[in-house]
Amino acid sequence: MRKLAAILFFILSTFVVAGSFQMRIYTESGPGAGLFPMISGVMLGLLSAIWFFQEQRLVTTSMGGLSIAKGALIRVGLQLLALSAFATLLEPVGYLASAAVLAVMTALIAGERNWISIAVLAAAASFGVSYLFSSLGTTI
Repeated sequence: MRKLAAILFFILSTFVVAGSFQMRIYTESGPGAGLFPMISGVMLGLLSAIWFFQEQRLVTTSMGGLSIAKGALIRVGLQLLALSAFATLLEPVGYLASAAVLAVMTALIAGERNWISIAVLAAAASFGVSYLFSSLGTTI
């Protein structure tokens, strides 16, 4: 059943990529409306192919019920809280500070405890994306 789901997602990704070519991927003023769907469709296709091949290799010993660790649910909840904080802080504080807070919270949720690497990640994420958009001539 999971292989079928991976195949269906791959088919969906081909439709998304094909639909993105109906829109303009790049215009004279910068990235067009079709760029994001094209990138998303390609990524979905790659992930679907990886999923399919992982299911090919998967060997299950028991077909028990789905068990989700309590820690995983807590991490998902914390990540949703971090995204809510980002959305709340975006308008009053600005993009750079709120993106840095999101990067720090995401790194802490993922288990990173080295504060130097967290600071480098936060700076690279916030300033890097800001620089990327400014070099493309668009606003965030």
